[in-house]
Amino acid sequence: MLRRNLEMRDLAGMDHAGLLSLGFSSRMLEGFPDKYLTAAQEEAEKSRQFRTALILRDDPDYPPLLREIYDAPEILYVRGDVRHLQGMQLAVVGSRKADAYGRRMVQYLLPPVSVAGITVVSGMAYGIDTLAHQVALDNGHATVGVNACGMDHLYPAGNRNLHDRILQNGCIACEAPLGTWPQPHLFPVRNRIISGLCRAVLVIQGTLRSGSLITARMALDQNRELLAVPGPADSPLSSGPHQLIQQGAKLVQQPEDILEEFGLSVDTGPRSLAGLSSRERRVLDLMSTDGVKRIDDFVEALNLSVPVVVSLLLQLTMKGFIREEGDGYRRQL
Repeated sequence: MLRRNLEMRDLAGMDHAGLLSLGFSSRMLEGFPDKYLTAAQEEAEKSRQFRTALILRDDPDYPPLLREIYDAPEILYVRGDVRHLQGMQLAVVGSRKADAYGRRMVQYLLPPVSVAGITVVSGMAYGIDTLAHQVALDNGHATVGVNACGMDHLYPAGNRNLHDRILQNGCIACEAPLGTWPQPHLFPVRNRIISGLCRAVLVIQGTLRSGSLITARMALDQNRELLAVPGPADSPLSSGPHQLIQQGAKLVQQPEDILEEFGLSVDTGPRSLAGLSSRERRVLDLMSTDGVKRIDDFVEALNLSVPVVVSLLLQLTMKGFIREEGDGYRRQL
């Protein structure tokens, strides 16, 4: 078997007998190394034309955490700003069929995480993946997408607008060569990169047989921190996270639970009211730090519909002015 630490440049300098001793067949060695060098040059040229960087495992730009895993990709194809592959990163994975609860949890948990300087990493799939990328981007922060196939076949094709946004503020990475079409077996293989890039993996909704749990198992194999958001007990989408929590994953109820894994805390400094809408200010005027108000209280006092009030409360929670407590809301100090 070929040793993992043996580089292509080492192979190119070996004689025929030495290569055979490593397990290569005579047929594989026909035209070696010229035909392989030619193929590599052609791939590099195609990548350049497609504005894609090729990052080798011994390159300084290669993500340091990913380099640690036992089956790290030898080459990463990257479009966008490769610098976003460095620093603090959190993988966020979950169901493609996220419901209202799952969407609410993404919108509640991730804004403070992005503000704290943690880059959200996900797989660009529909559902939780897409929401996680969007929340980071909507709050003006970079995000990293990991593609399962070639960089010229970003998946899913229907997420073209999201792909473009990520390339403008973040990057997309993959290990598949250009021209590789989407194939089912590539997605679980891709998931090891999502977890490998990050210090921790957060699971928000997923069934027991979902791809999210595959990523979670890979995270454990890679010695990553595993975090899970509990959900309604009668929802099949809660079965995955609940099983992970039973097996020892950290239960996440608030942004602080995530930030704690990175040695960070929510910014509790003074907040400016300048950017708030008149309706948001009216909501704050009705609240205090020593009392909890329920949604019905706001509906009655403001003469607004329940959906409008819920949206206002969610926005103020995301901005750090209020927090959810019990069956109501309290103003933050």
